[in-house]
Amino acid sequence: MHDISPTLGERFQSDKRSILEIEFELFPDRQGGMTTQEIQQYVDAAITANFENFTSESDEMMTSEGGDGRFLGKVYATRYAGLPVASYIFLAIGETEKKVQIVKLGNIECLQPGESDLDMLLEKELGVKKSES
Repeated sequence: MHDISPTLGERFQSDKRSILEIEFELFPDRQGGMTTQEIQQYVDAAITANFENFTSESDEMMTSEGGDGRFLGKVYATRYAGLPVASYIFLAIGETEKKVQIVKLGNIECLQPGESDLDMLLEKELGVKKSES
């Protein structure tokens, strides 16, 4: 007899959920506690402290009715251009279908981030390490 149960990857595909959403479902007490504005300010301060001669523009938008990828509803986005690591990179903050805050910087995303999560995003995407004070 063959096991016909779906693989974990197939389950993710059929559920259209990310690993992060499933992780959050399994560990609902994981709370970052930062607001959209706090996240924007934290990331902007880190980029401003580490790079020069870049531009940024921010806007908020609504996704299409069914959502766009992992985001659903209002998304706050900032485009940083002229950074040495990439011609441009986006910071997007919104909610998933399950009303969980999601943050994406470049190609990396996390749910309900705290400062340490944002530090990891900044280091992985931009090579920015938090200075030890």
